Amino acid sequence: MRPLKFTSLVVLTMIAPKAVFGEKILFIESSPRNEQSQSSKIANKFVKAYLKDHPKDTVDILNVWNEELPELNEDTLAAKDAIMNQVQPSAKQKEAWGKVAETFKRFASADKYIISVPVWDFGVPYKLKQYMDIITQPGLTPLESASSTKGQLTDKPVVLFHSSGDDYSVGSRAEDLNNRKKTFVRNWLKFIGFKDKDISEVSMKGALSPKAKENEQKALTEAEQLAATWGK
Repeated sequence: MRPLKFTSLVVLTMIAPKAVFGEKILFIESSPRNEQSQSSKIANKFVKAYLKDHPKDTVDILNVWNEELPELNEDTLAAKDAIMNQVQPSAKQKEAWGKVAETFKRFASADKYIISVPVWDFGVPYKLKQYMDIITQPGLTPLESASSTKGQLTDKPVVLFHSSGDDYSVGSRAEDLNNRKKTFVRNWLKFIGFKDKDISEVSMKGALSPKAKENEQKALTEAEQLAATWGK
């Protein structure tokens, strides 16, 4: 067999770049507890199992606590208003908006997404909410136009790894509150373009309950099983 020439490689790359070089996965970690985090632990188990079958894929880890996330301050919001009203922003506003655009560019460049989401007071960690606010902006790729609210990040799979210290199972005292958090994240994904069929979820409940080990093992097993079929 003759060695592949450069021109042939270019053609092959144009035809199926993902098949040749693999896909990019953005792993968004929203817990600052690192290895002590149940949501991160289960997500990492998933990543390990997934990469075993997809060695060409790469994982970009974005821990929202370790990133210098842009602030949605006066200059950033003024730039947003300028874009929506088709007005030329000031140099200071352009600089502020450029940081938002770069944050979104990293997000949009991924082919698949993994998000670990622990419960914090019946909601999401505030750093994750900040990240969500930053990339959900008019004038960027997920919206049809500067005034549109229809997302465009379609046909990309995403898996959410939820964890909670309390038991939020059916019939528990805080079931509804936990469901609100899960619904909030899912609705945000749908708002920026993800489809229901592409959103998967694994939950680890009761990390502080007597059944913590049993619940953890169940979630880890579910994560491994999902890794075998995810995105196919």
